[in-house]
Amino acid sequence: MSPRDLHSFVAITLVTLALIFGMWQASETGSSNVTALSTNASIGVFWDSAATQTCDQIDWGQLNPGSRKNVVVFVKNQINETLFYLLTTQQWSPPDVSNSLALHWDYDNAAAHSGTTKRVCLTLLASPRIEGIIDFSFNIVIKSSTYMWSDINYDKKIDIWDVGMVVRAYNLCASGQAWNEKADINQDGTVNIKDVAITSKNYGTIYV
Repeated sequence: MSPRDLHSFVAITLVTLALIFGMWQASETGSSNVTALSTNASIGVFWDSAATQTCDQIDWGQLNPGSRKNVVVFVKNQINETLFYLLTTQQWSPPDVSNSLALHWDYDNAAAHSGTTKRVCLTLLASPRIEGIIDFSFNIVIKSSTYMWSDINYDKKIDIWDVGMVVRAYNLCASGQAWNEKADINQDGTVNIKDVAITSKNYGTIYV
């Protein structure tokens, strides 16, 4: 089995409804219940550090233009291997809302050993210039790998070889003939500035 085959993910689908009355407010019915999805049981996301309350939905509540909302969750490694995590988003609706909202987390890229639970803070940022959004939805995907993300050649270090592979594949898409899947670090179907940013953040890291 190749290292890439060992990758797994847990997808947490977040459906957030809002109405604009000078500010965004959660709808009266609240967010829809959406079950967390995963390819296997490698990781779990929970509301508590004891990993007893599964997190399958986040209600972002009230948001003002230019504001941020922090939500703390706990990510647990549930297999007998060391894992590294990566946060991505998918299926923004409407599609252009991703230009006005951004999701980040404070995970430090450190290894998550078997059975350990990491506390991470998810932060949703709203642009001060956002307008015309009646409601929106998006998916959060927390991916895991036995190799550090951006270690493209799987040599346990992030160096110029990894950077070179990303640069050579820049702007390529999965549908193109010269596609390099390994350079698509966040696996969103294209090699772009997001992949460069991940590699740059991890550059110089050596791990075992």
